[in-house]
Amino acid sequence: EVFINFSYYLVDFYKFPKLDHGFIKEYVKVSGLESLNHCLSLKNGVIVLTAHLGNYELAGAVTSLLGYPLSVVALPHKDKRINQFFDDRRESFGMKVIPTGIALKGCLAALKRGDLLALLGDRDFSGSKLKLEMFGKEAYFPRGGAFFASKTEACVVPAFLVRENKNFYHLKFEKPLSVFGEHKDREKSIMRQYISVLERYIKKYPQQWYLFEKYWL
Repeated sequence: EVFINFSYYLVDFYKFPKLDHGFIKEYVKVSGLESLNHCLSLKNGVIVLTAHLGNYELAGAVTSLLGYPLSVVALPHKDKRINQFFDDRRESFGMKVIPTGIALKGCLAALKRGDLLALLGDRDFSGSKLKLEMFGKEAYFPRGGAFFASKTEACVVPAFLVRENKNFYHLKFEKPLSVFGEHKDREKSIMRQYISVLERYIKKYPQQWYLFEKYWL
């Protein structure tokens, strides 16, 4: 089921040019926008923390089509042509793509100008990682979202777009995480809250979590 759903994810990405407001109205349920709008009103920036679950690329496109300024951090593909293909798809909806190699300045700039900053929180690509527990076993998690929240006091909103069946989707914005506390423990506190939300989604949608490699230590 995981491989079948991942195939649907890829097909959805190739169908991006057909995505419009009519598609969202007919096929996508969106919930939790009140959390997002509340965080935007605080003027400290908003970090949207998602995962390799459901369709994270479609989540970005839908969020942009709904009128939210969105910057996304993406791992560049080794082949420049493939990388350009992916970036062109994202940018066609107004998303600003920040490559992982220059993410620090790009992310801070995005938060400063009031963009939503979308990050994947379940797999570390940078080498700057936190060792935390999920489902009772240790794994490495990226610290980027928690780091930027600690530096800027931006809201952190977990969000996931899951497939309800072959044709219908649900984009869910969760309640913002608490980003306050002792500075030395703040990053771990933020990520533990995120992991708690992620565990809930993986339990409900295990066939939509796409990490095809060894994960736990």
